[in-house]
Amino acid sequence: MITIDVGTSSLRASLYTEEGVCLHTSQFHYSPLFLGSNKVEQDPFSWDEALEHTLRGVSSYIADHSCNVHAISIASQRASVIPLDKEGKPLYRAIMWQDKRSIAESEDFARILSPRLVYTKTGLRVDSYFSAPKIMWLKNHEPAVFHAASVFLGVQDYVAYRLTGELVTDTSQASRTLMMDLSSRCWDPQLLSVVGIDQTQLPRIVEPSSICGYLMDSFAVRVGLPTGIPVVLAGGDQGCAAMSLGMVDPGVVVANTGTGSFTLGYAKEPRFDEGMRSLCSAGTIPGSYFVEAGLITSGILVQWFVEQFFKDIPREEAFDRLFEELAQAPVGSHGVVVLPHFKGVAAPFWNPKAKGVFFNVTLATTRADMARAVLEGISLDMALNFELIKEVMGSCTRISIAGGMTRRDVFNQIQADVYKHDVWIADSAEASSLGAWMSAVVAVGLYANHAKAYEIVAAKHPRVFAPRQEATALYDAIQRKRIGLYDVLSSNEIYEQFSEM
Repeated sequence: MITIDVGTSSLRASLYTEEGVCLHTSQFHYSPLFLGSNKVEQDPFSWDEALEHTLRGVSSYIADHSCNVHAISIASQRASVIPLDKEGKPLYRAIMWQDKRSIAESEDFARILSPRLVYTKTGLRVDSYFSAPKIMWLKNHEPAVFHAASVFLGVQDYVAYRLTGELVTDTSQASRTLMMDLSSRCWDPQLLSVVGIDQTQLPRIVEPSSICGYLMDSFAVRVGLPTGIPVVLAGGDQGCAAMSLGMVDPGVVVANTGTGSFTLGYAKEPRFDEGMRSLCSAGTIPGSYFVEAGLITSGILVQWFVEQFFKDIPREEAFDRLFEELAQAPVGSHGVVVLPHFKGVAAPFWNPKAKGVFFNVTLATTRADMARAVLEGISLDMALNFELIKEVMGSCTRISIAGGMTRRDVFNQIQADVYKHDVWIADSAEASSLGAWMSAVVAVGLYANHAKAYEIVAAKHPRVFAPRQEATALYDAIQRKRIGLYDVLSSNEIYEQFSEM
């Protein structure tokens, strides 16, 4: 099996055995463009380049080791928008999921349709995070692009199109657009009328773990793979990660940290929060639903901190130095508090105008204090989302954590302390890729269902971090103060006063 994991900062193509053992990974790094004024874009051709580079790397390994390929499975980031013309060429850089330029369009959307109606129909809040307001922004600000667009795709859809020539998406991706009805699992005419498009301008919807097409001859020749390999839509990266961490039945909650951090719970029917703080999306297991709460800036905030405060040190060494230093700072970071809302905040506050804050910094504050405060701020926001998921789901039997930063034990221990709950850590940090493998083996019939596939790759002896009572008590006090700080900043319109500076 070949898995393609399209992340925010890189694309990975990995080769797995039928037993879920990763034999080889090829990676291609890129970076979105942070353009100011809440704009985040990426050149779609960067994914073309990344696809060819990584698949050539995998095909070379396959040729050297005489491997067979049953399927190619795609997992990717969600809620980005790429307009294509009739020939399938991008008309504009991708408007990325973190992009917040469409706040005014979100407000227009909410004036036309009740946010409560939209929430019960889609499981989503009306927010610039999602695809529909981004398309509306193109209509208002780039009308030539909007009217020339034959179809609007997400990133997974774009990658699948490049491989197969098919315009197709899956329910887990479509349910992050604000345009799919969660109960019918189809594009909704009422929602599309608000955006100003019809369903012919969107890809057809299939269930995740579906074969969406087959590798085209032209692409296969370029990368050295056999033609006709089945291509599977695994779904959104967070849902794929959650599956590989055991979220194949109710009770397991997953917290996955990459560029952002996402906390998810599994449901067999839609679950909604009365305050509309959590989201409900179609899951990456066909017919399932995931309840979700997300933090927009987590891993990318750590990267920003390294770039600003460790400028003269090579990248990998700088990250090691960061974690060495912050491990020496005490719990509570000598009183330094961080609100990690550097691109607004999603759950539970849903405020796109929120800004990042370092508070209580003094002349005695060290770089280590500030670094640890960043990790604590991220974790404490994730704890708010964990409590929200538990409230909506009703219980939690286990919380599994994943993502690149779980390679650092200090981050794992902080999470256990703020959640007040044991946390389980997977053997592999590449959970999204492993979830894509699960989708592929089910799609081609090697395993009967996702639960059976999970049994094969489940950690037999997982690492577990337990909460420490003294740290938990201190974090409880810090959390109350953080919420109070946020309330003061938001209620007094301080964010609005500084938004144009």
